[in-house]
Amino acid sequence: MFVSPLALVVAASVVLAGFASHSNVVSTNPRAGATLTTVPKQMVFKFSDGIIDRGTTFTFTDRTKMYYPPLEFRPKGTTVRVSLPKNPAPGPITVYYRVLSADGHPVQGKVEMTYAPPGANAS
Repeated sequence: MFVSPLALVVAASVVLAGFASHSNVVSTNPRAGATLTTVPKQMVFKFSDGIIDRGTTFTFTDRTKMYYPPLEFRPKGTTVRVSLPKNPAPGPITVYYRVLSADGHPVQGKVEMTYAPPGANAS
């Protein structure tokens, strides 16, 4: 049986791609770019693969650029529930994350939203 070199390269690429995949954020609730009139008690992150809690952190800033204490989080499978702080300053808010993929590789990023409670000045 003859197997072309091209077929071997394609097969190897598919196998290696599976090893190289790291967990990525698939969705969040609230979603990135959302304008919130209230800040929910928690934010839900959905990842493409499971994460390892060791080395995982979630942090939060508001328009004052103050970093709040690290946020509490609860991972379950590919879902992570993150507790959000109460009463941030109105305006831009950001949740930063650094997680370890199930394969042990770090993945980091941020989710930016706007907090605009009724009657608040977000300047």
